[in-house]
Amino acid sequence: MEVFAEEYLEHARHIEVQVARDRHGTAVTLGDRDCSLQRRHQKVVEFAPAVLEDAVREGMHASAVAVVDRAELVGLATVEYLWAPGSGRWTLLEVNPRLQVEHTITEEVTGADLVRGQIRLALGEDVAVAGLVAEPVPGRRSLQCRVTAEDVTATGWAPATGIVSDLVLPSGGGTRVDTHLTAGTEVTGDYDPLLAKIVVTTDGDPAGLLSRARAALAETSISGLPTTLPILRAILASVRLDGDDYDTGLLDRSLADLVELAKEHGDPSDTRPGADVDADRGDTARLVEQGWLVSRTGGTVTAVEVDEGQDVEAGGLLVLVEAMKMEQPITATAPGRIVELAVAVGDTLRAGDPVVRLEHDGDHDGDAGEGQDIDPADVRPDLAALLERRATTRDDARPSAVEKRRARGRTARENVADLCRGGDLVEYGTLAIAAQRRRRDHGDLVAKTPGDGMVAGLARLLGEEFADSSPEVAVIAYDYTVLAGTQGQINHAKTDRVLELAERRGYPVVIFAEGAGAPR
Repeated sequence: MEVFAEEYLEHARHIEVQVARDRHGTAVTLGDRDCSLQRRHQKVVEFAPAVLEDAVREGMHASAVAVVDRAELVGLATVEYLWAPGSGRWTLLEVNPRLQVEHTITEEVTGADLVRGQIRLALGEDVAVAGLVAEPVPGRRSLQCRVTAEDVTATGWAPATGIVSDLVLPSGGGTRVDTHLTAGTEVTGDYDPLLAKIVVTTDGDPAGLLSRARAALAETSISGLPTTLPILRAILASVRLDGDDYDTGLLDRSLADLVELAKEHGDPSDTRPGADVDADRGDTARLVEQGWLVSRTGGTVTAVEVDEGQDVEAGGLLVLVEAMKMEQPITATAPGRIVELAVAVGDTLRAGDPVVRLEHDGDHDGDAGEGQDIDPADVRPDLAALLERRATTRDDARPSAVEKRRARGRTARENVADLCRGGDLVEYGTLAIAAQRRRRDHGDLVAKTPGDGMVAGLARLLGEEFADSSPEVAVIAYDYTVLAGTQGQINHAKTDRVLELAERRGYPVVIFAEGAGAPR
């Protein structure tokens, strides 16, 4: 018999060290992260670098290198530790030979591309060639908030489902958002409830980093389903990153207080929709009136502990629903008899779906409604929103600005269209806007700064002079109807991307870069 014992550290913090090692045995560290703000051992907020004593940082980094050397790792790894600031003790927790969700903040403080780097290590390159010899920039700090589809109450965190009806994400310098969401996205209980990673980066002290993160969360709005935005705002309003009042158990200990504080940090977009069940089942209120117990969360039924006709006591376990590795018990609210079971082991539930009906007057057939026919000509809400948004970038949507430009010359889109002559244009950054969200209204930026002043992409040229060759080129056209041709942050990023693609593919580059002065 073998027993594995781990050292217990009271009021500990969770610290990670990012390590890379190549096939030649060269191992390097790329800084560290603090992941202590977590609930039930699942991370919620992370920041880099961790606030550590120099001796502790040096010891952890040396230990992390020794671990991957001993394992002869080739690739990236996250070596995780527990650290008790009060006693100064730290101990190894675990090693994950892969990237973590929070790798973003290490990328931001070091400038390294960890995703590309790990692939290059796997192809046999050394850490230097893979771009992984990168120390954190002195004074640079980065923080990540995980926005999830969860309904947070004083009793816990329950996964939520729904359809995103409206979405506004933060932008501007020092802000990064990794997400798959669009308006119309359906969030089910089949996958991880993570909706977005909101990352902010500053050069300064921890207080400045927190201030920037609070501003980014204030700009964020997700409608249509419960999210953790209010609780994240409450967390950032009540914690100090350089203080000594937090550890891995803080959020669990103070959940009730955070929920109350979150009520002050909500906004009209933070919705708590009712159940989304079919017409035959009706809404949640009617189901409850009929004696149904409904699922509070989406998930998979893992156990059914009762049979129809069975008598149950109040508080008795009826059904277990699993969502994101956590079991959500459905228990009897009062003594009664099971009249009907609507679920079986393996069934997938949505929030508000009926589960068990206790004995009461009236019958319920429990039959599922017939599926609705889908008209292929109907445009999905998310696609309709995308088409409407894309239309705002075209010349037709900006008659006043276009008229002024035509008094001096042609528009950027007219130049590109003439170059392509009906050929294909794969445009990059079509929906970009100027990075001025902190001082200008989002709708104003959409209307007045399409593409952040640039039409750019890869084009296939058509025309008699090209015969059958249809050459491909990279195109950059500065749009002087936007901020008089001022080149903003996103404008520069689009330029870098298109030039990178042109170099990689060997394409010629066509640049429409006429000045904004008077024509000659």
